Amino acid sequence: MTLRRELELVVDDFDGPNGIAFSPDERRLYVSETGDQTNETPRQYIRMFELSPDGRKLLSGEIFHKIDPGYCDGLRIDEEGNLWSSADDGVHCIDPQGNLLGKVLVPRRVSNVAFGGPSKNRLFMTASDTLYAIFLNRRGSQCP
Repeated sequence: MTLRRELELVVDDFDGPNGIAFSPDERRLYVSETGDQTNETPRQYIRMFELSPDGRKLLSGEIFHKIDPGYCDGLRIDEEGNLWSSADDGVHCIDPQGNLLGKVLVPRRVSNVAFGGPSKNRLFMTASDTLYAIFLNRRGSQCP
């Protein structure tokens, strides 16, 4: 038996959608907007969408956070719902309300991040031609 589904466009007002992540309860969707790189002032921020109760529609789409310096490319969520975003100066940790909690500074622009290791408490960061890793006192949110 073949299950056949149709793709459905749910948001079309991005200039450059990039990384995505769900909150641990899967009620929020975060999308990084890297913007139109040919524009002198591209839209570059993280947007947050609430999911409808049935999970089929995205609600709101407000600006959640603006990374400075740089912009968000890749992002991940920890078990407490904090967002870990790539940035020009490393990785920024942002709480569920959009407040900057702190930074993991590295000497290169970070493009993507991932939690790994047996306890999911090691943050891996890709940056240009380099891979960085650091142990944290947080664990990445993991799907079963």
